Parts: sequence; structure tokens; C-alpha cells
Amino acid sequence: MVVAELAGGLRALGHHVLVYATGDSTCAGEIVSHLPASVWPPSPEAERAHASQALADVANRDVDIVHVHSAEALSYHRACAAPCVVTMHHARVDGLVPHYLSFGDAHLVAISAQQRELHPELAFAGVVHHGLDPAGFAPGSCASGYAAFIGRFCEDKGVHHAIDASLAADVPLLLGGVPPPRSTTRSATS
Repeated sequence: MVVAELAGGLRALGHHVLVYATGDSTCAGEIVSHLPASVWPPSPEAERAHASQALADVANRDVDIVHVHSAEALSYHRACAAPCVVTMHHARVDGLVPHYLSFGDAHLVAISAQQRELHPELAFAGVVHHGLDPAGFAPGSCASGYAAFIGRFCEDKGVHHAIDASLAADVPLLLGGVPPPRSTTRSATS
């Protein structure tokens, strides 16, 4: 959703946008797919294959900038001559810090000030919060009598805040999501 919003915003500004996504994806811009449909549950092998194929394709195109959204994709960006921006969408994973450090030519972007603070050894170009157009999400009528949370069940997604708010408002809460990957670690200060 974040990538789709970004692609739509760039198209609205008049940019030609290539989006490397699965064949069942929809968003503004030209969609290039190597996988016919999304892979569920997420697969590291599928992520690597997608990233490798996408960046090999980019290397044969005249592009101004490459924006990747995963550590896996960063591994393949040097196949392209264009500058690379990588948005980090995850909490601190100690094992990935050396990986990011090995790509000093890529421009790292954090999605929050806290994420940036949790990675003091990384040189972030800046913080860009996820931007979703609120016009695309009309408030509910409350006729159903419940609130809903959809997302990963982990602290950084704020499921505990949703639970606290529903208890304070005395409104039932429906939860939908998946647990975070077991390899994710957080620092003691987060």
C-alpha cells in the first residue's frame, strides 16, 4: 500500500513510474512482474528472486533513481547505474546492520525518528513517514459496533494501543494479522 501511494503521488506529479510487483498487483504506473501472484506466506527465496529479476531489468532501462523497499533488493542494486534509495520498513535486526553498512552508496531512509535512533551506526539520508492519503479511507458508520485492527501483531505496529483504546472506549475490538518473524530483534531501549 505504501508503494502504491508513492507511485500514485509520483505519477500525479508527472513522473514515469515503474513498479516491480507481482502480476496480481494494481497501482499507478507501469507494473513489471516476474511472479504471477503474491506469495503467501512470505518467502525469502521469492523475495530474492523478485529483487534479482527486477534489478536486472532496471539495469537495462534508462532510469533516474531506484527505490527499493527490502534488504534483499538492496543486495542487487549495484547492477544498475542509477542512484539507489532504500526505505527501511522494519525494526532493528542486528544481523542486517552489517548488510546495510556494506552498501554505503545507497541512501537509507528511515520511516520514523525512533527507527533512526535504533540504528545509530547507519547514516540515514532522512526520515520519511509512511504517507497514506486519508481521503481513501472513509470513517466507518459505527453501525457494526466494533473497532478493528489489521496489521502485524508486534509492538511497533501498536496493537497494544488499539487494545487499550478499545478497553477505554468499551468498544469490542476485532484483530486481524500475523505475528512478526521470529528473527526480528529489538533493542532494550525500544
